[in-house]
Amino acid sequence: MGVEIQRKIKKENAMTDVVAAAAPVILGLQPSALVDHVARVDCSLLSRIPGEPGGSFPVAAEELKFVLRSLFIDNLSSYKVDLSRLRLKNGHTAQCVCLVDDLGNRTMRPCLASAVKVQWLVLRYSIFNIEVIQAAIKIAKQEGVSVSLDLASFEMVRKFRLPLLQLLESGSIDLCFANEDEASELLSGEDNADPESALEFLAKHCRWAVVTLGSKGCIAKHGEEIARVPAIGESKAVDATGAGDLFASGFLYGLVKGLSLEECCKIGSCSGGSVIRSLGGEVTPENWQWMYKQMQTKGLSVPDHGNLYSCQS
Repeated sequence: MGVEIQRKIKKENAMTDVVAAAAPVILGLQPSALVDHVARVDCSLLSRIPGEPGGSFPVAAEELKFVLRSLFIDNLSSYKVDLSRLRLKNGHTAQCVCLVDDLGNRTMRPCLASAVKVQWLVLRYSIFNIEVIQAAIKIAKQEGVSVSLDLASFEMVRKFRLPLLQLLESGSIDLCFANEDEASELLSGEDNADPESALEFLAKHCRWAVVTLGSKGCIAKHGEEIARVPAIGESKAVDATGAGDLFASGFLYGLVKGLSLEECCKIGSCSGGSVIRSLGGEVTPENWQWMYKQMQTKGLSVPDHGNLYSCQS
């Protein structure tokens, strides 16, 4: 966590004036998703786990299993609970066991061994805190993390086009999303400012370039490959809020799963089309169901958690 506080001190005539800056900026960073297991315990358990009581120290996966087994499985067994149908599965989420003794002191044993390594840094273009964005991109590149940039809005592109061009031309952006209006503003003043020209421009500087075209679908380019995908389904737009974000999330999902450029576009279109069917930026259960049906129709695999909302008609 970082805290920045600026103070200006002047010494004049043996007097010290302290001029307070604006409110401190606080940024909290967590390298991975983490689930807490909180439980009250006695000293007998604390004496059997590695490390000192009251501290917080990382443990290996096997040590975490020992603690969880002692906390839950052995405890349930002592109360004659039938655990014959209990199934333990390995996931991709970091975990932390928080053990609280009778005095309220806590002992923490985090385990990051199963945490998914960050593959993508997802950004929206903004001139505000541009230094933070640039610093985040630099760190991402040092760690081998790919960078995705959404152009945010045609107004941002119009008013702050030069810094955007510099960012794109730096070669640090791996994937760029632009809608039709943003694409037009990006090439403002050029002879050709159509979506295809914008796609070619973005593709010169990014490994993947995507231009969404609203009801006309999207176009994308990766290397020499170009994909043109129409809008999915007969989705009437009630509210476009969140459409770009949902499209990007679907496209990135496809990339992470190793799918083709065309398949990434199709998933993005299904995802983006799901949120515009109702008011607000949240996808309703009915629209999740609609999205999964569209994916199945297109021969795309539905995510494992798709059974949360039945795809049956």
